[in-house]
Amino acid sequence: MLGYHIHVENNQYHDAIRQLHSEGATTGAFAVKESSPNLASKFQKACQECDIDPKTIPVHCCLCMNCASSEDRKYKSARRIVVKEMKACAQLGVGMYVLHPGSAIGKGSKEEAIQNTIETINYAIEKTDDVIVCVENMCGGVKGGKSKQLGKTFEDLAAIINGVDNKDRVGVCLDTCHAFSAGYDIRTEEGFNKVLEEFETVIGMQYLKCLHINDSLVPLGHGADRHEVVGKGHVGIEAFKYVMKHPVLKGLPKIIESRSRKAHDDGPVYEMTLLKSF
Repeated sequence: MLGYHIHVENNQYHDAIRQLHSEGATTGAFAVKESSPNLASKFQKACQECDIDPKTIPVHCCLCMNCASSEDRKYKSARRIVVKEMKACAQLGVGMYVLHPGSAIGKGSKEEAIQNTIETINYAIEKTDDVIVCVENMCGGVKGGKSKQLGKTFEDLAAIINGVDNKDRVGVCLDTCHAFSAGYDIRTEEGFNKVLEEFETVIGMQYLKCLHINDSLVPLGHGADRHEVVGKGHVGIEAFKYVMKHPVLKGLPKIIESRSRKAHDDGPVYEMTLLKSF
């Protein structure tokens, strides 16, 4: 299953599905702010016509929130947003909701920030049905900077998952750019295999639900979140050949998040064609 993150105009999710399908995608991703019975009906009809299973679609969370914040106002605001978006996902019939774990900004410790994220997830799961929360691994922030971003390590993700009450509704979205920028060397088949073995040991492969397929503009361990077109960055093409061939990863939804939307040599259509050739 392969697709890309597409911008949705005016909640017209059905149009997004048809565009994805027309460009050869078998899944996709987008942001969901709200839904309605009418929008859900149109979306589900489009999915059926395009043979795209909505359960394979990992919707992305709102980026302007921090569910780990120690500031009560920001924390509560983030929790409301997560619940609202997950309810919209449930109404559409979407299977996954990708969540950034947040940052330990403010007076709280990292452990308190992780607990805030856990409480947000537990609260959202209680208020919604079916949708799996996929916590995304993050870059961690540039070395020497002030970032206290959660999710840089598999240990962070494991701590969050361990605190979630309903384990059937939590998982991980593995972003290749984020992993590389955080210091996980996935440039070769051997290196990627070691990273997956570590994932299995620390988290458990059963929790890997989807992937973001991105190359990196920055070198290994840099810490910045800078996506590059597949094969044109510091990760390199060999890693993505491995991703497409690996038997465990083969059946997972893979989402391209290109910097460009051009349809010729440096956008998601080009990248899908390249990845399908492996």
